[in-house]
Formats: sequence, structure tokens, C-alpha cells
Amino acid sequence: MRAIILIVSLFLLSCAANRTGRVCNDVPAERYEGGWHHLSPDDTGVYGAAIDNAHAAARGMRQSRRPVTVALIGYGIDVEHEAIENAIWVNPRAGRSGRRDMHGWNFLGNDTVTLDRISREGDREYFRLRDRYDHYVILTGDGKAYGVDPVTGAPVELEIPADREELDYFFNTVLPESVTAELYRALPLSRLVVWLMRDADRRMREQFPDRQLTVQDFRALFRNPEQVTPFEKRLFVFADLMVSITGSESWDDVLRYMDMTFMPFQEREYQRGLRIGPPRDRELIGDDPYDLDDRDYGSPNLMAENAGFGSMLAGIIGADRRGGRMRGISDNVRIMTLRVDAGERDESYTKDVALAIRYAVDNGAQIIQLGKTNTLYPRPHSQWVDDALRYAESKGVLVVIPMMDYSYDLDIQPFYPRRHTRDGRELTNVITVAASDSLGNSYKWANFSATQLDIFAPGVEILSSHTDGRYAFASGSAFAAAVVTGTAALIKDYYPWITPAQMRKLLMDNVTPRGDAEVEKQFYFYAEGQAPRIITDLFLFSELSASGGILNAERAFKAAASLRRQQ
Repeated sequence: MRAIILIVSLFLLSCAANRTGRVCNDVPAERYEGGWHHLSPDDTGVYGAAIDNAHAAARGMRQSRRPVTVALIGYGIDVEHEAIENAIWVNPRAGRSGRRDMHGWNFLGNDTVTLDRISREGDREYFRLRDRYDHYVILTGDGKAYGVDPVTGAPVELEIPADREELDYFFNTVLPESVTAELYRALPLSRLVVWLMRDADRRMREQFPDRQLTVQDFRALFRNPEQVTPFEKRLFVFADLMVSITGSESWDDVLRYMDMTFMPFQEREYQRGLRIGPPRDRELIGDDPYDLDDRDYGSPNLMAENAGFGSMLAGIIGADRRGGRMRGISDNVRIMTLRVDAGERDESYTKDVALAIRYAVDNGAQIIQLGKTNTLYPRPHSQWVDDALRYAESKGVLVVIPMMDYSYDLDIQPFYPRRHTRDGRELTNVITVAASDSLGNSYKWANFSATQLDIFAPGVEILSSHTDGRYAFASGSAFAAAVVTGTAALIKDYYPWITPAQMRKLLMDNVTPRGDAEVEKQFYFYAEGQAPRIITDLFLFSELSASGGILNAERAFKAAASLRRQQ
């Protein structure tokens, strides 16, 4: 879907708040020594995850001989940053048989190219299905479909295709997600609108031959629902919008606007769409994104444009705890990086995500943190990701999924992948996360659900490593997920036999409870006949997530001692 809600800002910048998150870098450094997310709400009143207390509880206990391997699937990384260089995974098989994946793999590149921009899923799906369905311009409530005659501009009734479900998917799911589709499809729709208005003009002039026609005369033609077909009713909505834009009551003014401004603009937009064309990013790296067996692509280069993002996640999880500007959560972790995401507004390919999950599992990852989730999860390629998640489940690998930051109720607008696969099966190895702040409130942009979101974790104004020796503050669900990932790695270090299902239950059952707290939260409000809009209201915290609380590493770590090893 849209870009992940995050802002990363370097030091010396002033406080800023916008749609992509909130960053504040004028806060005194001592307040963030190590990061507020390490603090305990019981001791300080700051709603951190009590990480320092968890380390105190672990003092004197035996750690695993082997570090916990965590795979970050999403972004690049600066493997030489001072805070994380000792926590970087090194592939023991690198160098053998020509293998070059020393610290992970960049699925967005090859030996000569690293992609820092890729296409969006909506545009990719539009071009995949365009030849089949793009000539369908309008679907009506009576089950009919219409196109446009390329010569006359008149409507043409079309036969409904055999796969009506895919046609509906194209109209209802793909087109709203594709920016490029708007450029291509606005022209044929506009031609039908023009046909409707020309036909209305003819009828009005026959009815009122000696009258100066007005916009109200036009609207009166469509007031009687018994005299308006579903097709005309649908077109009238678009026509009336154009009429309103003119701001004039004169019908002649509307016609002049239609001929001299509206249609020339649509022609230019269509030509712009032709110049953009279908996505070409995979051609640059020599890959077919719709062939799962085509795997001869990628690069070992992880220092991409978004390496700062991945470096921050790695720092939260495993930065050196022996001093420095900030501290990580686990001191016995190795971080594998698998890059599948490019720019902030781009969306990863399902093939890359599926292959990255399998790579992580096959190379010993015990915990995987995914990157962006999406509202568009196309079949059949989403099955590749669901199958990969099941594969991780079968191998005992925990998967942590940030649930993005768009203020959506996840019961109304689901994001994928999630704990439930498309066939309805619940994965026992997945935990879903959103961000909370130091006051114990939900991050204002966070998605939420008492059924689809498992837990909140500190994820607002989090300090971490960036690139080239720098540090930064950032906010968002990805950083909250990193706090959960780091906590799971810390527990796994002392209790390596804990299963993903046990870990999920352990973290959710031992939160800092906030269920009865009333918090202010913005969200998308849906009303019949209106476009969704963001409003703010009060919620009980228990209405925002299944656990009704905020991650507490100390409580979870202590509770782990009472678990029994499963045979």
C-alpha cells in the first residue's frame, strides 16, 4: 500500500511532525541515554519495555553458546557502523562454491545495479491484468459492463467475462491502488461522460428550444430514478462532479469547459501514462517476478539508499551494550539482512519476500522481522508468502510483523501478510506489533485492532544507529517491532528451546497492562455515502490490541522460567 509511516532525522534538526511520523532531535541527549524504551514503567513512570530490568534479572544466568540469529527482511544496512558491527551475521558458507552472501542478500540488484526505487503493487497488478480487463470502463449495479466505442465515444455493452471474481478484483481492489491506472483509464471514462452530456444537451434543447439552459436543467434530467438507467446514474456522478468544478450555472459555460479544458487535460494525462508505461525495474536486474523458480538475481551489496532504516532496526535489536550513544536489547545476537524494500513509497515484490523468508530459515534464523505490509495482497503470488510463513512455522522460526501506520482499524482494512493466511489458517509463529509512546499511548498513526494486532511496544522517538557513524531518532511500527524482536532474541538467548507459539503467548500475557486506560486515537471513519476521513476519538486501550498492553521484557523474561520445554 502507501509508504511506511516513518521519518528519520539526523541530529541538530528541530522538532517536526507530519503525516510520515514525528521526530524530535532537540531533546537533551541524557534523557535518551540508551533509549527510553529500556526504562521500566514501574520504576520511572515512563512506559518503556523494562529492558534494563530484564538484563538485571538475567545476571548470573547462562547464555546460549551460539548467538541468536535474527533476519531483518526489508531494508539495507551499514554493516560497518560502530554500534552494530559486532552484531552482524557472517555466513559460514560464504566463499564456498562461489557464494557471495557474506551478511545476507539484496534481492533488489545484481552485479551492476542496485535498485533504490521500485514500483508499487497496484501498478504492477494493473499492468498484469490490463490486457484482460482495461476495456471494461464501467460496471453497473444491475450486473452489466460497458466500454466505449473508440470512434464515436458512445457506450458499448460488453459481455461479462467467465472469471467475474477477477474482474471485480480488478475494479474494486487493483484500480484504487494504482496511480498509473488513473492516467490510462480517465480518458475512456471521460469520453463516456462527454457522451452523456452531449446526449443530455440534445434532449434539453429539444425540450426547451428557446431557453437559455442551466446546470439545474441538466441535473433535473437525472432526478427521477425510474427514468434513469443504472449506467446513466453511474455516469452522472462523474459528470456532475465536472459540472461542479466549473463553478458556473450556465450550461454553455459547462460545455466550453468540457471541450477546451476538461478533455484536453484528459488527453495529456493519457499521453503521460503512455510515456510512463509498465514497470521496468525487474528488467534492470534480469528477473521475472512472476516465476518463483527464477532465482538467479540479487547482489551482496547491502549499503543501499535505505541502509539507514535497516541500521536503525539493527541497532535497536543488537547494538553494543557496553556504552556509546545508545544500547541494543540483546547482547548475543547476529543480524542477517535481506533487502526487499527500496524507497519509502515503493512496495516490495511478493516473490522477494517469499524467497527472503526461505533464505532466512534455511540459513539458521530463529527470528524474522518483516518490513512493509500491504493492503493489496494479490493471488496467486501471495500464496508464495503464505507458504514461506508456513515453512518458517514448521522450522520453529518466530516472525514479527509491524502492522504499519495509517490509522486504520485492521478489522475493516486488513494489511498483509498477517497472522491469518488467505485461506483462513492461523499461523502460530507470528506476532503483530504497533508503536506506543513514552506516556503509554498508541502512536497516533498506528493501525489497530483488538483481534488482528497482538501487542504495542515502544516505537516513538526511538534513538538508534543510522549510517556513516551517525545516530537518529525515528517513530513507527517498524521500530516497535524491532523492540519486540530484540526482546524475543534476549529471551531466546537464555531459553533457546522456547517455541514461537510459547514466545508469542509469553510476550502477550506479560505486558504492562493498559486495557482500562482511556486514550486518544485518530482513525479512519467510514460513513455510508461518504469518503473515509480521519477523526480523533477516545478508546479503551483494550480496544486497540489483543493483549491490551505494552511489551514488558522484564515480566516476560521472568515468566519464561516457569515454562516447560516441549518435547
